[in-house]
Amino acid sequence: MKSILHLRPLLLGTALLLGACAGTPGAPWARVSGDYTGATVNRFPVTITSVDGRMLTRKSVVVEPGTHTFTMIPDKPSRFRTLVEGKLELDVEPCRHYVLAAQFENSTTERWQPVVDRVLDLPDCQAATGP
Repeated sequence: MKSILHLRPLLLGTALLLGACAGTPGAPWARVSGDYTGATVNRFPVTITSVDGRMLTRKSVVVEPGTHTFTMIPDKPSRFRTLVEGKLELDVEPCRHYVLAAQFENSTTERWQPVVDRVLDLPDCQAATGP
């Protein structure tokens, strides 16, 4: 019989991740991602590098509703090999999925602004209701 002890760290990590995403049962939540897939000219996906000053590197994060500051870098090859971060302060509503993107001025510049490309409803989320 094969030992599965080598899978312990993976299983523990998965359990912690699922627990963090689940949060409090019935508590409202929102998703913010940099998975832009549209056709807008000079618009590219982003990688989120921090939320409210907490460092991370992800395409998608789950956050509580409220005002948050997202720092991101564009997923566009840089001619100068520089990664210029952008910041966006966003008032996140419960049960919404915000898709962030990098909007470049044109196809040859390195200047860009973070934008909210679209906001979607999260069908598997229920906003907390008052008493």
